[in-house]
Order: sequence, then C-alpha cells, then structure tokens
Amino acid sequence: MLKKTLDKLKSYTRRERMVEYEEERRRVNEILSKPSIAIRVELPPGFEDMREEFMSLEHDDAFLSAVKDLVRKTLLMKRLKR
Repeated sequence: MLKKTLDKLKSYTRRERMVEYEEERRRVNEILSKPSIAIRVELPPGFEDMREEFMSLEHDDAFLSAVKDLVRKTLLMKRLKR
C-alpha cells in the first residue's frame, strides 16, 4: 500500500515538473522568438467535398503567403486609423 502511494506521488511530481517545464519553455519562446499567433479556421459550409484540399492549405506556401499579406494589410489599416 505504501509503495503504491509513493509511486503515485513520484509520478505526480514528474507530471508537475513537466507542466512547469512546459510553462517555462513557453515563456522563453515568447521572449526569444518573433511574436506569432495561432488561429483556428473551420471548413466553410458548402465546401465539404473539398475537405482534403482544405486540410492541405496548412502547408501550402501560396496560401500562407496570402494570409501573411492579409495580416500585413490589416495591421497597416489599423495603424492608419490611430
């Protein structure tokens, strides 16, 4: 019984340390890397037959370039409105 409890406590502390490690890693990445955002885009209604093409957009350089251009234009417009 005691061994089982000790093993449980050891695994909990490992998990706890892993959570702390992940939080620290995230903070370091925020400090050292360029700012970035992650957005979730859902397949638009009516395009269910294009699921495979939609899923491949994540790695499509032309699509990613168009999204970056859209972000740049949006930020420029917001800067001009200030």
